[in-house]
Amino acid sequence: MHCALRIGSALVMLSDGPGEGPLPPSGIVSVALDLDDADELRRIFDALSASGTVVEGIIDAPWGALFAAVRDRYGVSWMFNCSKKS
Repeated sequence: MHCALRIGSALVMLSDGPGEGPLPPSGIVSVALDLDDADELRRIFDALSASGTVVEGIIDAPWGALFAAVRDRYGVSWMFNCSKKS
């Protein structure tokens, strides 16, 4: 990640790398959200995927978290991570 911003209790990470999936025509912008609430992950993912393109549906990632990725209608790649509570 190239930048990490704390907004309230959320950590927003930004990258100008290629992100997930093929390059969008609008450019290379990726936002990674590290959330601590699985319901919030699902709410945001559903809202962005309603008018965007699902790159990776919500999965149980091998690193012990829920993970998902979507490209919004503007071509911005969003990645979501929510560590599972033990």
